[in-house]
Amino acid sequence: TRGPQALIVFQAGERTEVPVRPARERNPLAAGDVFAAALFIELSRGTPLARATAFACAAAALLVGRLDPLAFPPRAAAERRLRACTSTF
Repeated sequence: TRGPQALIVFQAGERTEVPVRPARERNPLAAGDVFAAALFIELSRGTPLARATAFACAAAALLVGRLDPLAFPPRAAAERRLRACTSTF
């Protein structure tokens, strides 16, 4: 991830920037793990790469706002954050 900067994903030679919404960071521990897990789950469900990446970013952003790195955000919360971030995905 690139902090507050847009994520860049490549697929079939095409570059896509996925916008992110700033998050209030309380504890960054396990943010990468949540990002990777959410991304892999979404891709395994057949979600397009750009939307799966945006969802993973939303899930990780929710986690860093919590003090407990084991308090993984529920899917519905990540979906709400994703909808609040952009209407593109």
